Amino acid sequence: MDTFRISVVIPTYNSAETLRELLDSLFRSDYSDYKNPFEVVVIDDCSTDDTQRVLLDFPDVLSIFLDRNRGPAYARNLGVEKARGQFILFLDSDVVVQPDTLRRTSDFFSAHPASCIMIGVYLPEPKNKGIFPRYKALQCLSYYAHLPDVSLTTIFWTGIAAICKETFCKLGGFDSDRYPTPGLEDVDLGRRAGHRGHRIRLDRNVQVSHNFSTDLWGNFKNHYHRGVQWGELYLRSGKFDNYVTTRIHAFGRICAFLSLIFLIFAPFSSIAGYIGIFLIVLYLIANFRLLRVFIQKAPLSLPLLILIDYILAIALGLAGIRVAYQKIKDFC
Repeated sequence: MDTFRISVVIPTYNSAETLRELLDSLFRSDYSDYKNPFEVVVIDDCSTDDTQRVLLDFPDVLSIFLDRNRGPAYARNLGVEKARGQFILFLDSDVVVQPDTLRRTSDFFSAHPASCIMIGVYLPEPKNKGIFPRYKALQCLSYYAHLPDVSLTTIFWTGIAAICKETFCKLGGFDSDRYPTPGLEDVDLGRRAGHRGHRIRLDRNVQVSHNFSTDLWGNFKNHYHRGVQWGELYLRSGKFDNYVTTRIHAFGRICAFLSLIFLIFAPFSSIAGYIGIFLIVLYLIANFRLLRVFIQKAPLSLPLLILIDYILAIALGLAGIRVAYQKIKDFC
């Protein structure tokens, strides 16, 4: 087969267990376009676990093995280069597709022939158990719960996203020089696509379930590093997006971080305490969509879910300070 309708491109690094789940789910798909079937391209970013052994169990997969760790941006670019599909479906190696994910992806491009970029969504039930995976899945749900089935968005993320291969190549692919490690290479590509006049659509019927990390400290550090990259991206583009990092979302994070500062001084100043409480109220108001989802889906866990969100907001506040400090330092 020289050409395919869809090429599924998956970068992976030390995720043998979840990769097997993903590949099993792909080959159980109900996608049945036999004239234009799909192919799966996996790029192993020099893993040290059993990834190669897993891939041996899937001979129909085009497996590419890198001799050193190059990061997901480089790996995805290489995967697209080797892919033979008209459309590229990017998946992270820790997701599991639904039986209809591929079919619905193909149906989207058939129903919207003028569209060349789309993203899907994470299901509100995480693949793995635990309070933190539950929090992350509900947070993702809060981004799209109020949206229609198909809507315009300004963000591109490769947990579940598809793009016409020709368009991807014209955009220059992911910036692997700027993002040699996992970061916002996908969001950066989406911004460049927007600047070129491309419209990105979100289809909430294209769904995957996600294996989220259960490590709170690891997620705190990840939020900090991604927050620094978000800040740098904002300084370059001067724009928020309309999906994840909205103005109201950024305002809520700032309020949460500042509330902690004032509450630290509350024992020494009642005014500081009142300001801290007021800022927490503003933080909760700014997160009304997230709180609504918490109340609807996990009311008994509401206090703990809010606490987790508040802690991660502190990480983003620290990231903001880092970005501001670096900007001042460069200016001086």
